[in-house]
Amino acid sequence: MANRLTGKPIVVLVFAVSRLVIVSCDQRDSTLAEVNVRYAIEAQRAASQGISFYRLHEENRRLEDPSSLAVERVVEYPPLTVLWMKAPAWFLAAAPKSGPAPDGYVKAVKRANQIAMFLVDLCGVGLLALIGATAGQL
Repeated sequence: MANRLTGKPIVVLVFAVSRLVIVSCDQRDSTLAEVNVRYAIEAQRAASQGISFYRLHEENRRLEDPSSLAVERVVEYPPLTVLWMKAPAWFLAAAPKSGPAPDGYVKAVKRANQIAMFLVDLCGVGLLALIGATAGQL
């Protein structure tokens, strides 16, 4: 009799396939490009200029909208979260040091972020399966 996939392996497979579908889609209303990609590019630029990422972000926001309040120009995420946002860009070429980032570069950083999120999701469900979560719990 042939081996059949049942229970946990099916759930993990369906989960992985569903995440691959999500990764392959461009979620246009996502904040991924406006937040994660922006922060990754600004962090690269700040490092290349030897200045604080937080200062560079605040200055960029002030230049974009001079009437904005100081509180609207502050990075709204803690350092570990910003590190996670910029980590996928470490595997790509450096961003241009100034001016708007080319569309192709923005797409590459966005794709790298999507792949990183997919891997974290997959590791999470895999870890849960390994520690004994049932198919229903997964």
